[in-house]
Amino acid sequence: MKCPICETENRPGVIVCENCHSDLYTVLLEQVSTKQLDKDRERSLQISKTMPSSNPIVIYVRNADEPIAISRKGQLTIGRMDVDDKTVVPDIDLETHDAHDLGVSRQHIELDAGTHPPTISDLGSYNGTFVNGQKLNPHETFMLTSGDEVRLGRLIIRLFYDA
Repeated sequence: MKCPICETENRPGVIVCENCHSDLYTVLLEQVSTKQLDKDRERSLQISKTMPSSNPIVIYVRNADEPIAISRKGQLTIGRMDVDDKTVVPDIDLETHDAHDLGVSRQHIELDAGTHPPTISDLGSYNGTFVNGQKLNPHETFMLTSGDEVRLGRLIIRLFYDA
């Protein structure tokens, strides 16, 4: 991420500029636009008692214009909606990012946003999940570090959070 103050290009995952020590996480949050979920897509989420921060997890989808903000609450499925079968609906639908063509399963991963650090688990996806190039075993929990690159099939996202 490029620092808006000194314009230094920082390593992925850094939330404080390595040169001038400016807060980069706040800049990430300013880029997130708020979107209203459809009533039928809303789900009640359990609030974790160990929630480290009320600041959201920010997901950047490669080649997307806007990041996605995730509340630090409970477990969420990330995948894609199937236009022919609306019985499987992920909490975070990546279909608008060509998820089907890029090999994202309908219920690809589970993100536990309420833990510190947040964790993900591959839900037995067909094309696999990779974190920083390492393949995850299905249903194995993996602790994320802010800035990790997560590949769902061939769709690449980065997750950022503060402690």
